[in-house]
This record gives sequence, structure tokens and C-alpha cells, in this order.
Amino acid sequence: MDEKYDNGDIDIQFNNVPIIINGENRRRPEGQLVRLPSRGIDRFETAIYLNVEARIFTANHARKNRKGTECGGFLLGYTGLDQKGSFLYINIAVEAVGSIERAASLKFTHETWKALDEQRETRFPELQLVGWYHTHPGFGVFYSSPDVFIQRHFFAGDRYVGFVLDGGFEKMGIFQW
Repeated sequence: MDEKYDNGDIDIQFNNVPIIINGENRRRPEGQLVRLPSRGIDRFETAIYLNVEARIFTANHARKNRKGTECGGFLLGYTGLDQKGSFLYINIAVEAVGSIERAASLKFTHETWKALDEQRETRFPELQLVGWYHTHPGFGVFYSSPDVFIQRHFFAGDRYVGFVLDGGFEKMGIFQW
């Protein structure tokens, strides 16, 4: 049976792992941002920020995909620590080129990872991979067993998030394992 990790319309899911902060002390982002609600992990709490342009990109990508299949991509940004605590900033989203899109699954291929590496090196060298996003067209916002597998094996740790959309701007959720 497929496990579902439901988080409603917008919530942050954690898996009881302490926050891993990179060695750099980045500045907390300002400006056109969506501050996503977060819950503490043990004694830690991470503020998760989403650049409005990244949110618009993911919503447009979800709406553009009219095949009834899942689509997705990657989230680039950075993590940091300041006097207010730890934070994760999602600066930009990029489409997963060469991925295999099916009705209820999304698979990243070798071509997908290669295209991501090339984009990061040439267009966004200052940003880190901080997560991935994908759609659940008409299924709702939750993490299926395959989603949990991808998160645990390719995006493990607190510096990575998974962003799920159903219907563009209508429903979204952030997950973390």
C-alpha cells in the first residue's frame, strides 16, 4: 500500500533530524519573498523562504503541463545562519530537462542531472541545490512512497526540501526528510 504524507495546503514536514547548516554565513533574504511556515525540529527551527519569481515559475510550469502527467524540476538557493536562527532560501527553480513524466510519477534521468549540473555551473554558480519540485495533477498535495524514496536518496538532509504543487498556485506544500 502506498504511504501518503499529507500536509494540507501549506505546511512544513520534518523528520526529526537536526538542521545542517553550510559553513558560510549567508544573509537572510529580503524583498519579494513568501515566508513559508515551519515547525521546529527538536530544539532547532528553520525559516524557509521562497522567492516569488521561483514560485511563479513552478506554478507556470505546473499549468503549462496539460498532458495530465507529473512534471518538475530543481530548487536552487542557499542555507544560512544568523542572529534569528537558521534559514533556507529558495532563490530560483529550473525545469528538469530530460525527465520521464508519467501520470503518477516523475523520474530524473542521467540527462536530467547532467543538464542541472551544466545550468548550475554556467548560469547559477553561486547557488546550491536546495531541493526539488514536482506536480501531483489532480491528486492533491502529499508525499507518496516514490516521493519519499527520491527525497531520502537524492535530497537527504535538512538543507533540502521537496515542493509539491497541485494546480499551479491553488495548492502547494513543502516537505523535508
